[in-house]
Amino acid sequence: MSPVNFAGNDKIARCARWLVETPRSQLPPANVYAHALRDHFKLTTAELLLAHKEADRLREEK
Repeated sequence: MSPVNFAGNDKIARCARWLVETPRSQLPPANVYAHALRDHFKLTTAELLLAHKEADRLREEK
């Protein structure tokens, strides 16, 4: 199965790039993580999960 490119969905792509570029120490605390990212990037829960998958794919490309 080929990887899915989320560049067509700007919200998911921006969030994925941010997740890759932001050091783990600067990520929101675990208890508000999902809410903070969904609110900041205006994502649904499903889009947030897709952004994480895209971030994983981008990390593997590095």
